[in-house]
Amino acid sequence: MLGTPCDALVKGLCLELRYDGFSRVIEVHAVGTTQDGNSIMRVWQVRGGSNGGERQGWKLMRLDEAFSTHVINEKSEAPRTGYKRGDKLWPTYDAKSRPPQSHSSQSWKLQSETCMATFIITYDTHKGRNYQSFYEGIKAHGGVALAESVWGVELNNTVVEVRDWAKNLLDSDDTIVVFQIKPKLSWATTNAKKPANDWMRENI
Repeated sequence: MLGTPCDALVKGLCLELRYDGFSRVIEVHAVGTTQDGNSIMRVWQVRGGSNGGERQGWKLMRLDEAFSTHVINEKSEAPRTGYKRGDKLWPTYDAKSRPPQSHSSQSWKLQSETCMATFIITYDTHKGRNYQSFYEGIKAHGGVALAESVWGVELNNTVVEVRDWAKNLLDSDDTIVVFQIKPKLSWATTNAKKPANDWMRENI
């Protein structure tokens, strides 16, 4: 059930579905489970209908109430302005998704985000060897050192976002290579030499 929204999130593409009887195009921002075990997703609705009449905006949708769900070849703009990674309760709800009066909204807190991708990050620093900011940042996300200047980590991000995140923690002239190895194979670099980029382009 989680596969299609996760696929859209990792690929950076929009999702088309029917929800509450309306056709909608959405950008998936997070997917996870509630305390009650329901699979849900935080989304930005790009276009389509809704019970409340809002054609665009933030929605919280249950995956078991979504039908004809499929990824489309339309670039997602996630993360949109206003999205707070790891927030516990989405501020607005689609009508069908609103917690019933007999239940506490606590049951709609996102307990775990499950669209995690696996990355290998490697880097060369050229001006010096001050890795402290990078060490602190990657360890905060559960990263593990695999070898000197090689780390493994699971993140709910695209490969380009991970590269840019690492770039902000290292010097501007450092070489960074990021491989996403699950759920799909992809890569991104900064300051890598042309032969290296050419090889990855041809072989990955």
